[in-house]
Amino acid sequence: MFRKYLSVCILSVLIVFNFSKVSAQNRHKAERLLSNVKNALQALDDSKAFLLLGDCLKADSTYADAWWLQGDLQSDNGNPDEAITAYHKALLYDPTLIQLLFSVAQLELKVGHYGDAKKDAEDYLAANNSTPHYNAAREIIERAKTALDIMQRPLLITLQNMGPDINSANEEYINSVTADEQTLIFTRKTKSEGNHPPVEKLYIAHKDSLGWKTTPLLFNSPIAVNAGALCVSPDGHTIWFTICGANDGLGSCDLYVSQRQRDSWSEPQNLGAVVNSVSWDTQPSISSDGKRLYFVSNRPGGIGGSDIWSSTLQNDDSWGAPVNLGEPVNTPADEYSPFIHPDGKTLYFASKGHPGMGGSDLFMTKLLPDGKWMKPFNLGYPINTSGDEISLIVNPKGDKGYISSTQRGGYGGFDIYSFALPSAIRPEPMTYAKGIVTDAETKDPLPARFELTNLASGKVENSAYSSDFDGSFLVCLQPGKEYSLTVTHPGYLFYSLHFALTEIKEAGKPHILTIQLQKIKKNNAVILNNIFFETGSYVLLDRSVSELNRLVELLKNNPTLKIMISGHTDNQGDDKMNITLSENRARAVVAFLIKAGITPSRLSSAGYGKTLPVDTNDTDEGRAKNRRTEFKVIEN
Repeated sequence: MFRKYLSVCILSVLIVFNFSKVSAQNRHKAERLLSNVKNALQALDDSKAFLLLGDCLKADSTYADAWWLQGDLQSDNGNPDEAITAYHKALLYDPTLIQLLFSVAQLELKVGHYGDAKKDAEDYLAANNSTPHYNAAREIIERAKTALDIMQRPLLITLQNMGPDINSANEEYINSVTADEQTLIFTRKTKSEGNHPPVEKLYIAHKDSLGWKTTPLLFNSPIAVNAGALCVSPDGHTIWFTICGANDGLGSCDLYVSQRQRDSWSEPQNLGAVVNSVSWDTQPSISSDGKRLYFVSNRPGGIGGSDIWSSTLQNDDSWGAPVNLGEPVNTPADEYSPFIHPDGKTLYFASKGHPGMGGSDLFMTKLLPDGKWMKPFNLGYPINTSGDEISLIVNPKGDKGYISSTQRGGYGGFDIYSFALPSAIRPEPMTYAKGIVTDAETKDPLPARFELTNLASGKVENSAYSSDFDGSFLVCLQPGKEYSLTVTHPGYLFYSLHFALTEIKEAGKPHILTIQLQKIKKNNAVILNNIFFETGSYVLLDRSVSELNRLVELLKNNPTLKIMISGHTDNQGDDKMNITLSENRARAVVAFLIKAGITPSRLSSAGYGKTLPVDTNDTDEGRAKNRRTEFKVIEN
């Protein structure tokens, strides 16, 4: 029994001795291999380095320095999960490598392991009170806390991939969607080939009954070879975008504008030295009225990194000096990808400086009545993730968003997705009027000017032109407001429309119009849809002023023109009283015109009561149309 016990003890000692000898030999071999790995890295031969490092860890799987280097290589090659595993192995075999906890925490935050990131950053600070990474480690802890809080309150949404007609094996970035959501423009970034770096190109997609049709966005110029970061006016006729490395550029990237032509776009025009700088200027977003341009720049005078700036269109149609949006929108880190919703108040943007889930997140802020911006808030998960979220576009109605994301199951890299926007992060809903302007006789399209006036304030909120090749136009409207829309073209009588969007349910309900302008010719007549009186009264209401001023302008621009103002009522009430009321209302309009400087001999008036209806008197809507004021050309 004793001999058996002695034999076992001797065998155990020999095993330990031999194991120690083997371990020492393995470590010596591993050290030599690790030296070769470093030589390969110095020679920029990463493939050889990875192979040698694999042999090194086979020789000694407990070699902490080798695991450390493995973590560095995996991190540098974009493999954060593998890097985290390697760093933890290094710490397992050498707990004194406490500095690795900072690198691990950074990567864990990047891949969304928020609880682990928080714990490792806290352990790192506990062991390194005087570390130079103190502030960065504290930021990791705060971001991890924020992310954990956000993920406890996920948004109930599903991101829908927009399919192979839009997305490809390359990377796609959503840029702009027209108000009717029938056209979208996006940037496609090609993969690098050999010595050729990636190139960004703009594409346009039109939607019909068969789906999306995507084609390159063609310009009548070779200048836009490397172009991206685009926004489009609500009517789809004007685009603002970025070109990098152009011959006429002022900095590395500049902002340009181009107009739609029949089958292509006009030659891009640099916005000039007032807007552009010698720095990086990019990512434009235009307000729906075309009067304010938001963009990103890293020019001097900002808060830090890239900031969001804005420029306002002046009365002479030039752009004013850019103004930094300031705090609380901009931070010392990077802000980019601004998108101003058609409501003119809600701004979505990406930021690396505001508290988020890691990388860059998407945020929302609103313009307050005093001209300041409210404190931005994170849009939440799953819109934001541990990766980089870079852009969000929201439709005018405010219930649908478009985002570029690296969701699993996509076609490659960043794909474009759509989703229903939760009510908590919606802007004010908008609708739109869309139509065609033509000559009433020939039906030829006209490049007419239209003005959208807020009747409560008398302020022109939008002015633009219909397309010069098909007469089309589109203008955004906000429910809860009352508008007049006036369409004019030289040599023609103006056309007026009235929109009383008093209910929020009208958001997203478009007004489809066919506007036929009449030439200034004898007997042609126009209904003045924005002349208003109280019931039973012939006193003009203040809301009528913009329409009356339009009529004054027409008469002054055509000094030989003579017109007759006529008043009309519905069939309600006493016929004789209706005749008198309609006559007095017509005279009230004539009185306004005379006071505005129009010669009385050019004006006449008549009241017809109910005798000349334009619609049925059996419905409220019909009677409203019959209660009207018109003018007719008597002599031109």
